[in-house]
Amino acid sequence: MKRDCDQGFTLLELLISLTILSLTMVLLIPSTIAILEGSKNFSDKLEAVDQRNKLENLLNKNLSSALSIKVDYKDYRGVYFVGRPTIVKYLFPGKNGPEKRTIERDNNGSIIFTRGIFKDEIAYFKNTQTKFSYFGKIKPRENKKWHAIWVDNTKLPELIKFSDGRDNPIIVKTWRED
Repeated sequence: MKRDCDQGFTLLELLISLTILSLTMVLLIPSTIAILEGSKNFSDKLEAVDQRNKLENLLNKNLSSALSIKVDYKDYRGVYFVGRPTIVKYLFPGKNGPEKRTIERDNNGSIIFTRGIFKDEIAYFKNTQTKFSYFGKIKPRENKKWHAIWVDNTKLPELIKFSDGRDNPIIVKTWRED
């Protein structure tokens, strides 16, 4: 009786090839998981950098154009600008004249850009935990320094700092009429 070797594998050959394949998979799975986790971490960091760049560009666009308009109401005199550790209110040169804008950090630490009296949302940046501070002179004879609050002043601050305590802060120069 003649045996034909081209008809298939023996059971032993099949078991050896499955064992080699199993060992290869056992060795490859941890490195594949590590590559996928590294890729996700890199993607998260890229997204954070992209979000910071978008935030910085929007802050520069908005605050470097903040208007220094003098307001004269019965109870209030000065420039329309309110700066606190979690909110900035200012006037912006809109299409139909000056419009009220707000940059606010909500309870979740996200920053929301709004416009108008109805607070139409312009942009939203989640989980930034940013604190705002203001640089300049509040009183005429004091030296320029950083302030936590900038209210009831006749001038805009020279600089506004947005810092989250981890990265380099974003510092925006405001447009000022001296």
